[in-house]
Amino acid sequence: MEVTTADRGDSLYSRTFERRVTEGHIRAANII
Repeated sequence: MEVTTADRGDSLYSRTFERRVTEGHIRAANII
């Protein structure tokens, strides 16, 4: 159970991180 919870946490964190990175690329493109 602990492993499953950790996996879910990692996937959730990675998704949030990916969203932030994507937003950063979009903002950079708009600036350029």
